[in-house]
Amino acid sequence: MKNQKSTQKTKKGKFWGRVVPRLMPVAIALWVLATAMPSLSVMRQGNQGSEVTQLQNKLKELGYFPDNLRVTGYFGRVTKQALVQFQRDNNLKADGVAGNNTLAALGVSETEKSASEPQTNTSTLRVGSSGEAVRLLQLQLAVFEYYNGTINAEFNESTRTALMEFQKENGLKPDGVLNAETRQALKEREDEIFARN
Repeated sequence: MKNQKSTQKTKKGKFWGRVVPRLMPVAIALWVLATAMPSLSVMRQGNQGSEVTQLQNKLKELGYFPDNLRVTGYFGRVTKQALVQFQRDNNLKADGVAGNNTLAALGVSETEKSASEPQTNTSTLRVGSSGEAVRLLQLQLAVFEYYNGTINAEFNESTRTALMEFQKENGLKPDGVLNAETRQALKEREDEIFARN
């Protein structure tokens, strides 16, 4: 009887020894995604894109962004200085970071922002793409044992090759591009893993 219990413990230990390392990247991926989401509504120096363009236009409209400079969509020193001045004039924390309070004071609503920005979870990713969405893709492919490269948030050739392999094995067009169809297949595979464990 004692022998049976120790054999069961050994089997459970082996099982969890295999499962935990496989689930760890998924847990990390979910954590990365969760921490990335709030930061989509916060802008700071170094950010770029349509959200920054909108911020600069608002600052220009209110007379904080220099008239002689064109809006670039890049959050640099000039944008930060303009934002700090706006924050001081409106009794906000003058840190040069466009958080929810600052955006609300500027009159930038969530609907305006979401209409002007690409949706991270639905945009197409390909070689040359970068960011948290690419990091999540690499983590998923690593968990599913297609990708063994560096998790660096850069959609490079090894990421493309791994994605093509996943697409081939799942009856998708193996073009190495993450589109809605491939994204759905990745989600289904992830759901399967969680259902099994």
